[in-house]
Amino acid sequence: MSHFIILGQDRPEMALCGICPDKGHCCRNFDSSLVYWDDASHEEVTRYMNFIANEQMPWIPLGPGPKRFVQNGRAYSHWLFDCPRIGSDGLCTDYANRPQACRTLIPGTVDVCVFQKIFPAHGKTEEIT
Repeated sequence: MSHFIILGQDRPEMALCGICPDKGHCCRNFDSSLVYWDDASHEEVTRYMNFIANEQMPWIPLGPGPKRFVQNGRAYSHWLFDCPRIGSDGLCTDYANRPQACRTLIPGTVDVCVFQKIFPAHGKTEEIT
């Protein structure tokens, strides 16, 4: 079993990306919270995502995720996506041109972040097993 230490959070939250044990986790097979019909084509989901984001998103739809709903007999879900701009090192290969959604993501506060459930007390060190 691997162990790692999360240091006290008296630094900007973006520092979490620098110590992430699984760099790029947030960019692979992630739930963007985009809800769309399960039977939609990937092209339709991409067009809708670009419309909602008000910009061209690089993300590739993988398919409906586990968060499912039914309305009038038709299923819809939070769709899952991959980002093709993630490098083998887990870092963005086009960081300067990343989408607004990536620019405003706050590590540790969203489901796609490995640190989402870790909120150590200020000034304390916590071991995670």
